[in-house]
Amino acid sequence: MYPHGLRELVAGWTKGFASGAGQTPLPLLLLVIAWLTGLMLAPLGLVLAGEPWLRLAVYGVYVAQVAWLLRRVGTFHWSVALFYPAPLIFYFAVFARSAWRAGRKQEVAWKGRQIRGD
Repeated sequence: MYPHGLRELVAGWTKGFASGAGQTPLPLLLLVIAWLTGLMLAPLGLVLAGEPWLRLAVYGVYVAQVAWLLRRVGTFHWSVALFYPAPLIFYFAVFARSAWRAGRKQEVAWKGRQIRGD
């Protein structure tokens, strides 16, 4: 879908993330935000605080959940679930970029065209 690489992927995702979030019903959006927050807090907990076995168990629960979801949508290596925070950080960065541009009514370049980012 993005034959020209990462830059094209970021531009494509930037154009749709903020507008998609803006059209999501608020209760569902809040649930998604809570889930994504938990996904990110679990690996941070491994590094920052608490009982080591508890932190590892919480992270393991999230890894198992991500692995289960990945099996439902495709064929992924087990390490994708184990290292899920890396693509999650990428997702957060692109989403933040999208929200910032949408709030400023800026256009994004996508497939050689200028499209409003909202």
